[in-house]
Amino acid sequence: MKINIKILILGFFIILFSLSAQQKDLNKELFIYKIIINDAITPASMEKLIKAIEKANQDKANALLVQLDTPGGLMSSMDEMIKAIMNSKVPVITYVAPPGASCGSAGVFILLSSHIAAMAPATNIGSATPITMNGNKENDNKKESPDQKALREKILNHAKAKIKAIADYYGRNSNFAIKTVTEAANIPSTEAYKIKLIDEIAISEKELLNKIDGKIIKTIHGEHVLQTKNVKIIELKDDLRNKILSIIANPNIAYLLIMIGMAGIMIEIQYPGLIFPGVIGAICLVLGLYGLQTLPVDYTGFLLIFLGIIFLILELKITSYGLLGIAGIISIVLGIIWIADSMKEIEETSIMFMITITFFILILFFIILRKVIQANKNKIVSSDQSLFYEIGDAITDINQENGKIFIHGEYWNAISDTFIPKGSKVQPIERNGMILKVKKVDEDNISIN
Repeated sequence: MKINIKILILGFFIILFSLSAQQKDLNKELFIYKIIINDAITPASMEKLIKAIEKANQDKANALLVQLDTPGGLMSSMDEMIKAIMNSKVPVITYVAPPGASCGSAGVFILLSSHIAAMAPATNIGSATPITMNGNKENDNKKESPDQKALREKILNHAKAKIKAIADYYGRNSNFAIKTVTEAANIPSTEAYKIKLIDEIAISEKELLNKIDGKIIKTIHGEHVLQTKNVKIIELKDDLRNKILSIIANPNIAYLLIMIGMAGIMIEIQYPGLIFPGVIGAICLVLGLYGLQTLPVDYTGFLLIFLGIIFLILELKITSYGLLGIAGIISIVLGIIWIADSMKEIEETSIMFMITITFFILILFFIILRKVIQANKNKIVSSDQSLFYEIGDAITDINQENGKIFIHGEYWNAISDTFIPKGSKVQPIERNGMILKVKKVDEDNISIN
């Protein structure tokens, strides 16, 4: 019996040791995290990258792979992304892919700031010249004031120094990097690899990870040997907040939300108590305005939109015969044109989309306005007074003593100074308690005004 107990105890420890060894093996499994940035560089993409870097560092991943395809974006978001990449303990591998993708403007800075800069065949990189809030490139010095020229040179010199510092830090071709800023130079991935602007060119993630395996890279925490061969790739998906932010950061979507918001609020003002249009309108308006404030919006356009909203709301309260409404629509259109021009750094806004939405809101506005005018023409009466504007039927003969009528879906006692025969059309002219004083109405010429 004692032997059996010893055997059981021994077996227990063997199993425990085996499980512990398996857990250690699992902990040693090589893996990297991956995210995809395939749109403009905005606060949404900035937040996505920073969260991914934090998770990769926390979970001690072997690397973070960033698949990039972007036309460019905001310098403010780009700056934060660069700092996060260069201060990461975990190596950041930025890979411009798939074939046909591009790396422009802010994307150039992000790619060159990564520990490994790689591209797929048939991709391109360049055109990193900053764009001012008026939509002009920094090297376009036509018809500019001294202050505008000073601002242009300030931003341009900042971008030149920044991209040179980044390229030199990793030993990449800083001369061409500067040309992407000063001359908007743009080249395909094959040339970028030849001139040592990037580290690798690979047709797939697997090929890239195999090529860079064992490579020694420079990080802010010292040299690091990459272990990327046969690693498990875990893609990090967007959370709900990031998905919403990515959607509303699109200027077309932001504009649509603002238009829906205005329509909902106008309907709620016209028909108070409906609640649903007002709630949806307020939510859409807040989301739309938040989406615009994450973009490089010209504040002139922003103020014109607000002014247009105020004009439209005032039109519902002040009789201006549509003048305030027209001014509101014009103000909104001008504001969106200003905004569209200033957001060329992100992406081109659809002018046709803008016109369609504005036309739809214009129609909706004038439908509401027409109802307001009709309502103002009608007399506002109490429930008792409304009886005096309705026509009833004499159920019995009516005289100065008694009679009965049917009016407003109800039976009433009635009297009249003159005799009214049964079946006549009558109209109340006075009420005394539960008795209505009525008069006969000419059936051929009924009028209740």
